[in-house]
Amino acid sequence: MVEASQHDLCDLYIKAARLARHRGAPHRSREMMENLLGDLTGALQHLQTVVSDALTEMGDIACAQGNFKEARTYYTDSWSRREELYGPMHPLVSAVLCRLACLDLNEGNEEKVSEIVTRVVRTTCRREAGEEEELALVLPELARGCFRNRLFKEAEKLLLKILELMVSRGQMETAVAIPPLELYAHACLAQGKYELAEKSYRQVIGLRERFGQKESKEFAGDLKGLGKSICGQGRVCDATRVCDSALEMRRKALGENQDTSLIFSELADTYCHHQNYEKAGPLCEEAIFSSAKTE
Repeated sequence: MVEASQHDLCDLYIKAARLARHRGAPHRSREMMENLLGDLTGALQHLQTVVSDALTEMGDIACAQGNFKEARTYYTDSWSRREELYGPMHPLVSAVLCRLACLDLNEGNEEKVSEIVTRVVRTTCRREAGEEEELALVLPELARGCFRNRLFKEAEKLLLKILELMVSRGQMETAVAIPPLELYAHACLAQGKYELAEKSYRQVIGLRERFGQKESKEFAGDLKGLGKSICGQGRVCDATRVCDSALEMRRKALGENQDTSLIFSELADTYCHHQNYEKAGPLCEEAIFSSAKTE
């Protein structure tokens, strides 16, 4: 078997194992990868690029099974091999670093996460070489993790990198751009970057309207975020109009449930910020009434 054919066959094994993991069969995935790694440490040890890919997949399998210590061992080995093969700033190296940063997040090592994020966002991808595929898949998970852990600055940096990759792929006018754009708007709002947040919320709202998502609760949530970002810039009247629209859409989308109560409460806070107490008071009472009905 020539080396090219061996490489292609190994790639197929890795792809099959990945698909098994995504289908909820990590044990089958692990079995396939352990067999492949056995060959790669023996007769096929010259295929170092495949070895690093296989180690990465084994790390993903270990994560899916909750074996995070084992996952770190695989990822660290893959990172070392990839850095030697490709250089420190290659997107495949950054893809493994993103996985390690997710483990660091779970362990509360925020300083290490920040260091990795700073390095990852400097990665240069060549679209024609297809180098960014794996990085594009793992960046969103790390960005969401940073946002959940209130690392808003790091989340913003990662989301800008995601959007940069989407621009290079011509995806910014498609529905797939909505989640990262929306999270970017949230991250900007959380940091008080109101102008950037407003611009991004308006982009998200425009895309939701284009793709028939105007009646969704997410659309109303984006309107609420838009209202807060406008309010933060001192445009109280504009913010109030947006919040009125958000409230009406939330009522239509959610009816009476616990989410509705939370939304009423949040909108009351927004109106208080606007010093519009006539609207804030009734919303607080509606929040109490709605909460009582769902208990």
